[in-house]
Order: sequence, then structure tokens, then C-alpha cells
Amino acid sequence: MGATALIPSASAQTGTILAQFVPTGPTGNGRGMAFDGTDLYYTITGDSNIYKIDTSGNLITTISIPGGDPRVSSGGPLAWDGSALWTMDYAAGSFTIYRVNPLTGATLSSFNIATQNPIHPAVTGSPRNIGDWPDGLDWTGSTLWVSSEVYTGNWVVEVDTSGNILSAFNPPVTNGHGTSGVAFDGVDLWHSNAHNFQFQTDVTGVQTAVSFTNNIQLEDLAYDTVTFAPNCVLWANEATTGANRITAYEVPCRAPPGVPEWGFAMPALMSIAAALYFVVSKRFKK
Repeated sequence: MGATALIPSASAQTGTILAQFVPTGPTGNGRGMAFDGTDLYYTITGDSNIYKIDTSGNLITTISIPGGDPRVSSGGPLAWDGSALWTMDYAAGSFTIYRVNPLTGATLSSFNIATQNPIHPAVTGSPRNIGDWPDGLDWTGSTLWVSSEVYTGNWVVEVDTSGNILSAFNPPVTNGHGTSGVAFDGVDLWHSNAHNFQFQTDVTGVQTAVSFTNNIQLEDLAYDTVTFAPNCVLWANEATTGANRITAYEVPCRAPPGVPEWGFAMPALMSIAAALYFVVSKRFKK
């Protein structure tokens, strides 16, 4: 099934579907979702493979775990950092994040959030902690955001590439559920509650006024400023008992259209810092 026809930008609104398809690769209960600036990656539960597809849903390649590789990940969330994928195991007590070679599937590095943060409440919380069936993952340009399963009281945390927790919060409860997927748009976070409601928070977990509803259950999310530029979208993978659909929903642009959010966040911060330095230095020279 190919992508739906594009919707003219003049009629597009937050939550408008700009594309939707069942991928031509294996399908099932969808979880992971990532966008590399050109193509998409997805996972399904109970399957250790990562599937790369184009933005019309055509299978490009299957990324398997090589024999002897230490990675234990099946159906987990996904993130793209500009050159490699990150993923986790969709399971209880899953605290390890793996960086994966997208060509060979080999594990490039890994870290364990629990080992790095043994007394943090996002790790020690019971029954809800960040290792509780993680199903959301995204890259900011230098750090990763992770979200655990959609239960009330779940966690969303930001970690550095050594696994140290930099910030953490319990996301808002909407329609009786926590959150599932997470995506960074260059400024704020998008969340799915896997029960027909998607919403935005700032990076401290405070809900903004931006949200939309839909009629399918969404899991992991990926922000895309490129495919439908000048429009921006969230790609979402579907939780289902049938064949998972991949959907692109229009959302407000935060990173400049055509610039991936992981290519925007750090340069933007550097530009702000440079401007502040200029102002301060000029003041002290007077």
C-alpha cells in the first residue's frame, strides 16, 4: 500500500495526515520509529530486526543483529543521530541503550542507565521506571530522550551518551494514560499516549497548548522537517494486532524546514551563546 496523496500546505493543520501506509516489509505490533533525513526505520514487537523503508513504505533493507553481537534488542524504540541508530529492548527491566551501525547491524557502543544512575527515582521507581518496557527514543544532537511504557506514572528522561540522567519527569496523564513515544522537535518534546492523543511539552514536562487527536494507537515518534518541507511532520508507528501503519502527521515547525532537528539544536544553541558573548564583551569594552 503506497503513501496517501500529499495535502496542499494551505489546507494542512496540526494532526493532518500527510502520508499513511502499511510498509512492504514485515508488519505486526509496531514500536520503534526513526528518520535519517531521507528514509525511515521501524521495529515491531517480538522481532529483533530493524527495517529501513523509504517514505512511501517500500522496504530498502533489513538490519539484523550479527552473529556473536552482544546486543539484546527486540521491537524497541529507535533514534537516528546523523550517522547511526540507537535502540533498546522492548522488555521489562530494559535499561541498556545500544548504538548500532545502520549498514551492518553491529553494536558500536552501549550503556546502562541503571548502572550509571543507581539511586535515581527514574531507575528505582516501582513498579514504574524508565526500564519499564521502553518504547520512545529520540536524539537531540548531543543527548537522548527516552520514554517508558504508557502506564500512568511512567518516566521520560534525558541522558547523555554515557547514560547519565540529565533531566527526568513523569509526563502528564491524559485520558487516563501516561506517554509512549517521544520526539524532539529542536525545542520541545512530542509525546504519544498510545490512546489517540498526541501532545507537546517543554523539556521540563510542562504541557504546551499544542496537541491533536487521531483514531489509531501510536507508539514511537520521529520528527521530520525534510520530506514535506516547508511543512513539518511527526512520523508514528502503530500499535496494533494487525499490520502496523506508518503515518505522517503535520505539526508546527520548530527546527527550520529542511533541517533535521538533530542538525538544528546544537548550532542554534551555539549561535545564541555567540550572540550573548558578543553583547557581554561589547559592554565590558566600553
